[in-house]
Amino acid sequence: MAPRLDWLVDHPQHSDTFAAWIHRQFHYEYAEQPLADWQREFAEGQHNGDWKCLVALDGEHLLGGAALARADLASRPD
Repeated sequence: MAPRLDWLVDHPQHSDTFAAWIHRQFHYEYAEQPLADWQREFAEGQHNGDWKCLVALDGEHLLGGAALARADLASRPD
């Protein structure tokens, strides 16, 4: 089976993993936020539009993805 792209909202079982990747990659942004709190916020963001995520899947195995945040920089509300 070839890898495919799909929206993370359609694969909620991968939300915590993807959130953990972001939390680890941008540790300086999330230093004050516990992982479990971020995972909850990120999961909610899949449904309210705060986080749009496109993921790459091989079958049901999460390979990676890209996320677009509605308001990711407090210092730049635009």
